[in-house]
Amino acid sequence: LNARYAWVDVWKFNHTVDGAKPFPGKTDFPVKALESAIELYGGGFQIEPDENPWVVLFYEGVREKYINAVASLGSHWEKSGDAGRAIGCYRKGIAVESLSEELYQRLMVLLEKQGRSGEALVLYKRLEKGLEEVFGIAPSPRTKNIYLSLSAGK
Repeated sequence: LNARYAWVDVWKFNHTVDGAKPFPGKTDFPVKALESAIELYGGGFQIEPDENPWVVLFYEGVREKYINAVASLGSHWEKSGDAGRAIGCYRKGIAVESLSEELYQRLMVLLEKQGRSGEALVLYKRLEKGLEEVFGIAPSPRTKNIYLSLSAGK
């Protein structure tokens, strides 16, 4: 496709995320660029098990960029002391990429810091169920350790 004649959302997404990366001398956090990129990402592609490997690799690369953008923006809000925005950011990311353990981990830890351990425990159970239903696997040891620490602190 010729970019002069066609607009492709994934091109815009990649360009926006790539433009949000820090470079020497840049001191402002790219909030607007990351928010724009997150809005552009419409969720995963429908991939069939027999898809060409390059399609799967491309999709995984875009998905990883999305998760990194959400994690980066959420972390920025946490460091800025705006837990509400961070929680909203992580929740939005999970709504789109419902099996992203990294986003679940970040949200669970933040909710616990906010005294909302019950919500964090519910999140873990939702992730655990989703991973089992879709992939037949359990959450990673890191996610399970977060859960165990939350359970111990009930």
